[in-house]
Amino acid sequence: MEERTQEELEWYLERFIGSIQQCLEEHENARTYGDNWTVTTKKGPKYWKIIATATPKDKNAWLGTAPRPSIFGFVRRKDGAILMNAGKRPQTETKSAVRGYIWEETANSTFSWTGINYDMGS
Repeated sequence: MEERTQEELEWYLERFIGSIQQCLEEHENARTYGDNWTVTTKKGPKYWKIIATATPKDKNAWLGTAPRPSIFGFVRRKDGAILMNAGKRPQTETKSAVRGYIWEETANSTFSWTGINYDMGS
C-alpha cells in the first residue's frame, strides 16, 4: 500500500466528511420531519472520530430541540483506514475491521445514513 502524507490524508478526510454530510442531508430531505445534520471530526492520538449531530428541523419535535451528537465512525490517522464505532472507540477486534480507506474511489460505499457499514461483503 502506498503511503500518504498527513496533508494528503487530511484532504481526503475533508472530502470524506463532505460525502457523509451530503448523504445525511439527502436522507433527511426525503423525510417529512427530518433533522439538520452537522458532521465534524475530533482528532485523537490515533484516530479521527467522526461525529454526526442531529438538530430537529421541527421546533415541536418530540425529542426536543437540543442537538443530539452521535459517533458515526472512525478514521485511523496513520493510513486513512475507515472503522466502525464500538461504543466510544473504533472497532479493531475483528479480522475485517477496516471497511476501506478514505483515499479510495470506493470510500463512499463504506457508509450509509446510519453510519459506517457493518458488512462489506468480505
